[in-house]
Amino acid sequence: MNRLRAMLLTAIGMLSGAALGADAVRRGLRRVGADFERARLGEEGTAVAVAEHPLVGRKGGAAVVEEPEVQTLPVKNRFGTASIAPERAAPERAAPEATPPTPAAPTPETSQHHTDLKNVHGPFGYLRELFNRFSGDYCAAWAASLSFFAILSIAPILLCGLAVLGFIIHDPARATEQVQHLLANVLPGSASTAQTQAKDIIQEFKVEESVQTLYTQRGVAGIIGVLSLFWAAMQIFVNATTPMNAAFRTRESRNWLKLRLVALGLFISAGGLFLASLLPAYVAQTFRISGFGEVAAPITAVFLMLVGVGVNAIMFALIYRFLPSPSANVTWKAAMMAGGVVAVLWEIAKEAFAFYISRFAHYDKVYGTLGSFIGLIFWIYYTCMILLLGAEIAKLYLDAQETHKKA
Repeated sequence: MNRLRAMLLTAIGMLSGAALGADAVRRGLRRVGADFERARLGEEGTAVAVAEHPLVGRKGGAAVVEEPEVQTLPVKNRFGTASIAPERAAPERAAPEATPPTPAAPTPETSQHHTDLKNVHGPFGYLRELFNRFSGDYCAAWAASLSFFAILSIAPILLCGLAVLGFIIHDPARATEQVQHLLANVLPGSASTAQTQAKDIIQEFKVEESVQTLYTQRGVAGIIGVLSLFWAAMQIFVNATTPMNAAFRTRESRNWLKLRLVALGLFISAGGLFLASLLPAYVAQTFRISGFGEVAAPITAVFLMLVGVGVNAIMFALIYRFLPSPSANVTWKAAMMAGGVVAVLWEIAKEAFAFYISRFAHYDKVYGTLGSFIGLIFWIYYTCMILLLGAEIAKLYLDAQETHKKA
């Protein structure tokens, strides 16, 4: 009797296990088929969603399961728009309370001036607006950044100038003298003081020795040397585009290559203008040699000063016209007006800075042998500030013209 009972329990267990195994195999096959169908119908916009098979009880010693419910739901793909619905609806969660976005800090490129130019009247009103724009666009900070790249470009610019003049004149000593004269024109102080400072700078950077080394090179090495000089020298214009665009409140729209080509063109144009500024000096020297120098000395001095201001005005106008992004829409009239104002301000700043150095500032007592170089750094910084001030003047002029057209 016990043996019969054991045999019956064993048979019942085997049948139950077989039923469960068969059910598991059937569910597995259904899932594989459903996955295959979902993958196939995914290209057509529908898929099959198969529900789970929970155990609901036992009947006759075998497990009883629910038959799976097959639902056809749309799928989001490149042909459909909806996504597969979940088997069980997730409980809805309360949406978090929307928090107001934190306003971004103003940047030079995105800063906006809310002053309505219709309410600006008279020269003092425009001067106040110009000051607000100059400070609001962080021009002083941009000038400090630009001064760093200008200092790095001093040696390449001098080397390029000496290399070009040496190629034209075929006399290294005379070419060095002309580069020294050009450098003295952009330095503050009297003629003799500026000449001395220019000579010290050329000797400090060993410009003449570097050019001699460049002349001795031939072939590919010489070409690479000249190209690298021009590349390093034009970086001052490349890095000036960002503060210029900040002043005109626009973003750069030119690609990498076009921006470098514009910078190279401005560098060559500035060099050509500086070479053109040497012609009046040759004329004045001719008058002195011919014996008319003493009679025409005052006239010659005024003439040279006016020529210098004119050359600087054209150079600044070219910078304001072509260096900012084309989206700034700088007109020639605005560029020439700003260039002329900046050229005059720059000449005044040179004389004022020379007077300040000679009377009050004694950098050599604080910095020792680096005193002259520190003075040069300050002068470059003030020059960059004047350059960015001209950009603000051009932008204010454009805005004023647009306001008057709308009125």
